[in-house]
Amino acid sequence: VVRDNYDAEAIEIAFNPLQEKFEVADAAVRRDKSYIPNISRVWSKESDLFDLLDDYIDSGQEAA
Repeated sequence: VVRDNYDAEAIEIAFNPLQEKFEVADAAVRRDKSYIPNISRVWSKESDLFDLLDDYIDSGQEAA
């Protein structure tokens, strides 16, 4: 994101798969276990999608 003063700042986008909803990852969203806090990890070459899924499930999220 580029701010009004032209400073560039990285933001994190979170995703709630149960509600199919995207949010900017603020403190409240990061605490909410129903969100994947940073979806950019999904496209990282170092990430394994199955590991990310396991982390999400292990975080305590229950199926609806």
